[in-house]
Amino acid sequence: MASGLRHCPFMMLKDNLGTLKVPVIIYILGILAMAITAFGRKDLVDHTSFKLVFIGALFFIMSDSILAVNKFLVAIPGSHFLVMGTYATAQYLIVRGLLTSDQKLN
Repeated sequence: MASGLRHCPFMMLKDNLGTLKVPVIIYILGILAMAITAFGRKDLVDHTSFKLVFIGALFFIMSDSILAVNKFLVAIPGSHFLVMGTYATAQYLIVRGLLTSDQKLN
């Protein structure tokens, strides 16, 4: 296995997921689709809108990664603040980026 794959969150967590392994894989595929879609906006919208939405998608992935590590691998002190902070930042950036894009369409 490539050494980089050993450090991805799923590979670190997979042995601790039990019966949730398949649902977690499906959820990861959904998040991956979101990130790919956010990146796919690159040449379709203005740079600011693209950047805000894509960085928001990355914050969303960070939020879910912290949540998963905390639940399935090791307790992270203050994880609820980290999860909600990255989640709220993600939502703000995504909405702000979409609103920026909508304003350009008018």
